[in-house]
Amino acid sequence: MKANISIILDGSLFHVDSEKQQFVQAAYPENKIPFSQLKEEGGFYSMIYAIVEKVAKSHLQLMRELSPQLRRIIIPKEVLQKEFGKDSSLPALFNQTSYRHNWGILMIDEAIDRRLKGELPTITLMGKPYIIDVRMRELRPVAQPAARIGIKELELSADGEKLRLFFDTKQGQQISKESVLTPFREGIVLLEMPNEILLDPVGAARLYKLEDTELLSRFPMKMSHQAMATPLTKLAHQEMVDLQKKKNLAPQAPKLKSYIQPRRKGKSI
Repeated sequence: MKANISIILDGSLFHVDSEKQQFVQAAYPENKIPFSQLKEEGGFYSMIYAIVEKVAKSHLQLMRELSPQLRRIIIPKEVLQKEFGKDSSLPALFNQTSYRHNWGILMIDEAIDRRLKGELPTITLMGKPYIIDVRMRELRPVAQPAARIGIKELELSADGEKLRLFFDTKQGQQISKESVLTPFREGIVLLEMPNEILLDPVGAARLYKLEDTELLSRFPMKMSHQAMATPLTKLAHQEMVDLQKKKNLAPQAPKLKSYIQPRRKGKSI
């Protein structure tokens, strides 16, 4: 078999065997999907794909079953042409369109290819590059690998999409949330970055014992990220300090003394 190009069908990697007119699953070469099971629709082909079995079903079967385990995949005709893989910019442009229209198919673009070959993505924190190692659950500075930041120790945003940490720009290191307010130091910023699945969907898939490409159908692969920094201004800090002072200086309710009935003078009647 001569595999000209590779594609990702609903998260699973397949090779395109243009000679035998079939898709061949990379992990299980015995699983083949012949092009004869594709339905021509103008400039596209469509396939009813069984998510669990990773095989093609008939279009009539989709109408009969209406199963959540079946999905319709759209494949532009040019993807199956030998010339498609010659232009290195086309796969990335194709993937953008596929994500936008939910085609269920991805090409092996430059970012995916680099990651599958073992290269780790990076993220820039305050101008310094860090290597993203989801398997080790850490971010390692390229210049000082020992000064790592543990991903598990980072705070997760309410929507679950961002990781947060406080960073001392003068010391060039992460600081705890508790040490941000007392005592106040200049140069403290709040850094926000994507969660670990968004940082490295291939690494996350390996961590969770999934197929390497399984999460790519929902989470695009990016080899470089940029953390967003929000400075904690002195004014904002001062407002928090003032609130703390007001709380400490607030008048407290007087303690009630136990009531002792006064003695009467003179003789009791």
